[in-house]
Amino acid sequence: MRRSYAALTKQAEDGAIDGIADFGSDPADLVQNQQLADQVEQLLGTLPDRIRETFEAVLDDDASYADAAKKMHIPIGTVRSRVSRVRDQIRTILE
Repeated sequence: MRRSYAALTKQAEDGAIDGIADFGSDPADLVQNQQLADQVEQLLGTLPDRIRETFEAVLDDDASYADAAKKMHIPIGTVRSRVSRVRDQIRTILE
């Protein structure tokens, strides 16, 4: 009984560690992803407030363009235009 319990405990511990640690991650990829995230964050910091707020309203709140437009009291076309502009700038960073 003790051996069975010990074996089950060992399997559970191993499974928990595998779920937490990503042994396949390449440290260079992790650094590159962090650098990209920093560049995007820096870009967002340089945007005019109204454009950044529109972008964040759509992404952070997971809102539709219509919901963001209603919340911000602007036309839906303005939301589309602002979000598209930010996405284009982010794409240039990722290329």
